[in-house]
Amino acid sequence: MPVLLQVSAEELEEALSQLFSNSEILEARCLAAKQAFQALSSGIVANVWNQLDFNVLRQALC
Repeated sequence: MPVLLQVSAEELEEALSQLFSNSEILEARCLAAKQAFQALSSGIVANVWNQLDFNVLRQALC
């Protein structure tokens, strides 16, 4: 299962070296980044929709 990798400044060089030298690691990290982006994006859209529904649409219907 792909996971995102968070590194400190000291670990950055080693992490980048691993990413660019191992295509399997790079592919797994890319997939994890896409999944995280999609999850975050859908959460933001759902939150905005809920706020609009509660603060605008329901007020207009009352």
